[in-house]
Amino acid sequence: MHNLHGLPGVVGGLIGAISAGFSEYAFEGDTSSPALLETFKALKTGRTTGEQGWIQLGALGITLVISILSGALCGYLASHVGKGEFALFKDDSHWDCHDGIDYNLDKAQVVETTGAQAEIKVAQEVTAYATGAGSLDDEAARVERKESKRPKKKKSKKRSND
Repeated sequence: MHNLHGLPGVVGGLIGAISAGFSEYAFEGDTSSPALLETFKALKTGRTTGEQGWIQLGALGITLVISILSGALCGYLASHVGKGEFALFKDDSHWDCHDGIDYNLDKAQVVETTGAQAEIKVAQEVTAYATGAGSLDDEAARVERKESKRPKKKKSKKRSND
């Protein structure tokens, strides 16, 4: 977001303010040029190109203040709203793998979820129950029992050739 929209917008705003402030020099100091007056309509009311540059720089500052405050508010709301739990970085529910292998490299981190995610989990459990597969918790327990019944490989000791 920052590199695609934020930084180019700020750089563009700065360059726009500077170019507006010095635009009369592109017309050899002639502020009554029709092209300049059409570009900056406020010049017709007596505003100078220098004032126009400062106004554009002020508009950039106001835009940054509004965007930073609204982003902070949205971030705060997103991090403090929601109920339930879901496993962060665990996407088993999105894949259809019935081989019994746990492809997650680390233990799942439990964090709070939004109401929509909790509703999806409930819908999945209802569907599983309706199809006779039982609940998601039953499926997890079944996989865990299957894993515990697998024979464990014994470590073999290597013999030295002395």
